Amino acid sequence: MIERAVALETTEAVLPERLPEAIRVPTRGVSLAVLGPGFDLDAHLRSIEAQLLFEALERTGGDRARAAAILGVSPRSLRYLLHKHAVAADKN
Repeated sequence: MIERAVALETTEAVLPERLPEAIRVPTRGVSLAVLGPGFDLDAHLRSIEAQLLFEALERTGGDRARAAAILGVSPRSLRYLLHKHAVAADKN
């Protein structure tokens, strides 16, 4: 998001109000309404992990090396995560 803001900005500085709301407005994560009897933390964390994998791959056009860098994991760890979540990606 930051790279895009810099690339699209027409002035010398990127002002906070020009950034997406997702960056400007902090969130507290999981709503307490989700918590309760039957809540499965492991399943919830797997879902978040898979979502982040998809987003990283989407942002990089399927480039696994760049996706691993965005996620802060090694390419080997990314391959493990892709296998774990049965995510198909272009081999780059």
